Amino acid sequence: MNSPIDKSNMYKVLRDFPLQFGKALAIAAKIKVPKKNYSNIIVAGMGGSSMPAAIIETYLGKNLKTPILICQNYDLPPEANSKSLVFASSFSGNTEETLSVYKECHRKKIQMVGITTGGELAKLCQKDNIPLILIPNDGIQPRCGTGYMFTGILKAMIGAGLAPNKTAEIEATAKAMAKMSFEEEAKKMAQQLLGKLIIVYASEKYKEIARICKIKFNENSKVLAFYNYFPELNHNETAGFTNFGKENIPTVVIILRNKNDHSRILKRMEITADIIREKGGEVLNISMPAGNPLTQIFGTLYFGDFLSYYLALGYNTDPSPVEVVEYLKKRLKE
Repeated sequence: MNSPIDKSNMYKVLRDFPLQFGKALAIAAKIKVPKKNYSNIIVAGMGGSSMPAAIIETYLGKNLKTPILICQNYDLPPEANSKSLVFASSFSGNTEETLSVYKECHRKKIQMVGITTGGELAKLCQKDNIPLILIPNDGIQPRCGTGYMFTGILKAMIGAGLAPNKTAEIEATAKAMAKMSFEEEAKKMAQQLLGKLIIVYASEKYKEIARICKIKFNENSKVLAFYNYFPELNHNETAGFTNFGKENIPTVVIILRNKNDHSRILKRMEITADIIREKGGEVLNISMPAGNPLTQIFGTLYFGDFLSYYLALGYNTDPSPVEVVEYLKKRLKE
């Protein structure tokens, strides 16, 4: 049940999240992307609109035969060429960086696919006859539409022969998530995070999942949070805990653990947790849920959504609006 603090009813948005997968599958199944020998896939998107590409790369891993690149800028990356496939990804359809990349692609005649709820991007795609995945405009924040965006892009990739057919696994993940019940655990853990700096750690394989969880703390809870990954963090960041107790900064480290991580990574996680606690820090372990690989990924992110949601309520903060980000955008237009 949502709180009066939650004026935009993000609680309902979170509860309805599993429904996004089936809706997006039906929409993207109608999109025809030319089958070509693409040299790479580029997803041009900012914020929540870039998350799907990171999840796809994490999920498919070695099964992704065509490299996927994330473009978070006004210009195409150096790797872009006439054989690239570019997904112009903007939840609102009005992201200025994505629109800039769209215009560059159109000028250079690079194959594109648009994915958005509407806005200027939808208008351009319709005018230029570019394949368009038009997802529902439910009035939600872009970071809450990852199910739509992930599924839409992946389904289009499948249709173009650029990814193995994972439709059944996507449907199974949606069903599994609809049955997940961890609200009480999220509420309890959120209380342990209040008033503390948050750091999220994961293995290199799941570093993007740690990054997205960090983003949810930033945007939902409106707090500073950071992330890093094993084993790299043990070669530098771990030294930062040497004077941890002297700095007197209440900190909690969240470690995302997957039982299938390399045995040496799991041992590193245990030793690192011991070091942090010895130096005065707090460690909370989150075990990625059982199920197929996609369920493990989205189940972890789903818990992160609820955890950051309840942390926002703990700070008496509405989790939906990102007023500072909107203020910055307004200043850029001056």
